[in-house]
Amino acid sequence: MMKKFLVFSLLFISNFSYAQLRNANWCFGDSAGINFTSGNPIPFASGMDGRGSCASISDSSGQLLFYSYTRAGVAGNTTKVMNKNNASMQNGDLIVGQGWYQENTIINYPNHNNLYYLFSIGVTGASQFGLYYSIIDLNQDSGLGSVTQKNIQLRTELAIDGINVVKHANGRDWWLIFRNYQTYNNDYYVYLITPDSIALNSFQSVGDTNTTNGSNMQFDKNGNQILIVNLRGLIEVLRFDRCTGLISLNTVVEHEIFANPTYFGCEFSPSGRFIYVVSEDYHNGMTNNSHLYQFDLEAPNVTASKTTIHIFTLPESPGQLKLAPDGKIYLSSAYTGGFIPYSDADRNYINENLSVINSPDSFGAACDFTPFSFYLGGKRTYISLPNNPNYDLAPVSGSVCDSLGLGIEVVEYTGQDNIEIFPNPFYNKISFHPFNSSLEKISITVFNNVGEIVFVKETAMKDQEIDLSKLTKGIYFLNAKSEKFSVTKKIVKM
Repeated sequence: MMKKFLVFSLLFISNFSYAQLRNANWCFGDSAGINFTSGNPIPFASGMDGRGSCASISDSSGQLLFYSYTRAGVAGNTTKVMNKNNASMQNGDLIVGQGWYQENTIINYPNHNNLYYLFSIGVTGASQFGLYYSIIDLNQDSGLGSVTQKNIQLRTELAIDGINVVKHANGRDWWLIFRNYQTYNNDYYVYLITPDSIALNSFQSVGDTNTTNGSNMQFDKNGNQILIVNLRGLIEVLRFDRCTGLISLNTVVEHEIFANPTYFGCEFSPSGRFIYVVSEDYHNGMTNNSHLYQFDLEAPNVTASKTTIHIFTLPESPGQLKLAPDGKIYLSSAYTGGFIPYSDADRNYINENLSVINSPDSFGAACDFTPFSFYLGGKRTYISLPNNPNYDLAPVSGSVCDSLGLGIEVVEYTGQDNIEIFPNPFYNKISFHPFNSSLEKISITVFNNVGEIVFVKETAMKDQEIDLSKLTKGIYFLNAKSEKFSVTKKIVKM
């Protein structure tokens, strides 16, 4: 029992230690920025000035690498890439994107140091139709980066606003979801991004039919659920399998109603139990009010669990919600009493602050929503926040997809780690190699990922082949033990 406790305590500690430092810097709005590396959000000045889509990425220590944003009101392809010094990146302009709200996202290029993908979509005819990617090489321009390939087309259809990505269960690759607006549909195009390629993995039709190009899509913190809202009243939650890329319907919280309400922003609480949705009702002439709602996904009737958290009045225009590394959800709002872009005189409590849900996993008023409470240091926001994924999402240990050895590394041993096991991952058999062969009796025991014994062999301390062909695919832990030592290693069956 002690052996089982020790091995799986290490599992927990390793997975708990994943920090969200690649998402530590947000750049958005009119020169606004927030840094989360200290655990407390600190505003800073970014070089962005745009009302719409934006994305940013930092290194593993939380240092900003670069960011992108679109520029509404500028003709053609408007996405611009900025380096860590808040200056235009070399060759970083004229990239697809127009001024919607989830047109960009950034990920690392799997297994290629200093290379990154910028994905972008065309939502209206003002930019190019379809799905595109560009490649950023941070080794260029003395470490400030350069866009080395630009606007490489993957799809040609007009897009629905709301591109998003999530880490594959293996912890290295990525999934990307694109939706088209050529016709009313419920279609999802799922791309797999590996070190070797970007390829369409599946085409799936799931959930309610969407009848507008105005939408918002968010993954939950663990990448297992997708929340969709649109401008015609749709709220639905989908399941996502990070191993296979398959999407399935969880629940339709509210179906479309053609005229209203207008749902714009959405987000999951950290646990995934609650969802938050922002309406902008005045766009449909309903009232001068907008709302922040909470729904409980564990309620017997999710639709009936709808709780009003806050009512906004003009000129307050609430926009996007975003779960931050500090576990709070931030809400950006635009000031509709001025011009977009703002004039220098348009400064007030609305555009110089973000609103905050301080305890998003608490029900109703206990979620502690504080409107316009986080001061941006004199910088201003519109309604967009960075479309950053959970860059540091851990592999799904124990799944058949965790075949890369990127999950936990078991280092528990007594005595000396004096054995080698290969190949690892393996298909049917492994070779057991002690650095010093002897007639010493040892016990070789294999545990599955919940600590059950699935293989035992009493043998001598010598080179030998071990047949594990009867095991199913997945992660296992091999323990070799004698009177003098005990070694535990992780092995992966393909």
